[in-house]
Amino acid sequence: MEYWNRAKVVMANWYDFGCSSSLSYSHVQSRYLVWCRSGKGTIEVNGVPYDCIPGSCLFLPWNHDIIYRPHPRKPLFIGSIHVIPVIPEDDLFHNAFHAIRPQYEEYNRRRDELLPEFTDTFFCQLPLESALFRLSSYVIDRYQRACPEWLLRLFPRELLYELLEVRRELANGRKQYYPAALQNILNLIDASLESSIDAVEMSSFAKISIPTVYREFRRHFNTTPGEFVTRRRLQRAVALLRETKLPIAEISSRLQFSSPFYFSRRFKQYFGITPSECRRSENLTLPEDLLQRVRTSEDLTFRHSICHFVPDRISE
Repeated sequence: MEYWNRAKVVMANWYDFGCSSSLSYSHVQSRYLVWCRSGKGTIEVNGVPYDCIPGSCLFLPWNHDIIYRPHPRKPLFIGSIHVIPVIPEDDLFHNAFHAIRPQYEEYNRRRDELLPEFTDTFFCQLPLESALFRLSSYVIDRYQRACPEWLLRLFPRELLYELLEVRRELANGRKQYYPAALQNILNLIDASLESSIDAVEMSSFAKISIPTVYREFRRHFNTTPGEFVTRRRLQRAVALLRETKLPIAEISSRLQFSSPFYFSRRFKQYFGITPSECRRSENLTLPEDLLQRVRTSEDLTFRHSICHFVPDRISE
């Protein structure tokens, strides 16, 4: 890749609009990646409004104008990354200029770099577990820990690679991983694992009937919406068990299970081991029938969650 050899991430953060009203900036001097993790609202870029729901992603051109208009009851929660394509090595101002500021030396030394594939605002809808969003979340988390300069200059090329991969998939006709309405529901589910959600809310969110919601889940996942949500929560539980020290009872409550006993029973049914065994495991031996189910499963999130504790046996 010949682009962004001199680029740098100068700001990366999560932003929860909460009860905030609209927010606007003009002539923002950056290439800006922003995506909706939960909530909904409208993001207007250079006068063009984009309706955003979980999984909505925008990649903005240099010197853009932007207005955020969060939904009053379900405000936007976004991830955002500012990249300066051409920035001197000695520029240590860690932010993007959000207005015309020619009086600052850094403002006059920073420049854009032409990207033929991204000459205007790029908008798409992706699964929240997509590679682009996983990478972007990692960039934000590392940036918030004051990561070294060389890493800030490595991130832009990785982000651009994933953006080009998404663009390439869209150009090849892969508009969605699933039908648009179902993909929207899946993103809503992934953003709602720690809150209540049912088929009625899914129906309203995706603007399809409740029977259609059930048909889509039966067709694509051979299960009901409620059971699908439970499985997603169990998959999320694996990460919490392995990556945090939260008590099992707290994980159960956080993920909306009625009791720790019910959580443990469903976890054992799904994974073949108990939550405690999952937390203790390093090289855990799983039942062969479960391993076979993992190898043949098309549910990538399920495969990934199992890989937390037996990564060396999944590819056998």
